Amino acid sequence: MPSLTKTCGGKVLDAVRSVNTSSADWFLKADDDTFVIFPRIEIEELVSQFDSNRPYYLGLHLLHTLQHGKQTEYMSGGAGYILSSSAVRMLQNTQQKECHYPGTTSYEDVNMGACMEALGVTYADTRDSLGRPVFLPYPPTIFFDPNLAHHPDYLWLQEKNKYPIQFGTKYLSDQVVSFHQIRNSVDFYLYQYLTQDLRLHAPRDGTPFSKLEKRH
Repeated sequence: MPSLTKTCGGKVLDAVRSVNTSSADWFLKADDDTFVIFPRIEIEELVSQFDSNRPYYLGLHLLHTLQHGKQTEYMSGGAGYILSSSAVRMLQNTQQKECHYPGTTSYEDVNMGACMEALGVTYADTRDSLGRPVFLPYPPTIFFDPNLAHHPDYLWLQEKNKYPIQFGTKYLSDQVVSFHQIRNSVDFYLYQYLTQDLRLHAPRDGTPFSKLEKRH
């Protein structure tokens, strides 16, 4: 099959169309500056809520307004998104014209959202039980400071998010799947160490560390 385009969106579609859908039930797309906490039981628990034999699309649910005023929905490409094997098969069997809005956007993730919408794929709600996102488009440090919610660089996240999103440590989920914009290679090793190698002794009652009272 010839390459669809030389754009990021075209490369992603080419890659998705080349995978063997019988090799897995779920497929994760992530950027090269996305840190995915894997292996992680939360990812398994997340996808276990859905049937991979049905078309599902999981990620950070965003909104985008097109040039002609139409609003489309999509999952953040930077934070990473997950497609069920059924959704991938549907995409493999479709045509290029159904997978983008010509002349409207060059964003890979927006185009993928257009494709999923055209195919009738279900957009899954992946927030945790407290309504907090588990796919994050920035490093965790960005979400530590509540004041950054009003910073010009991050207003887009408030405006484009399908669901309300808040800044501050108590709004960071303890079931996070991914962080985006991890630009320093050393940070990848740091996150790997903190999430995979470091052994923490959690309270016996299962209380998350973020909810423990500070010791004085």
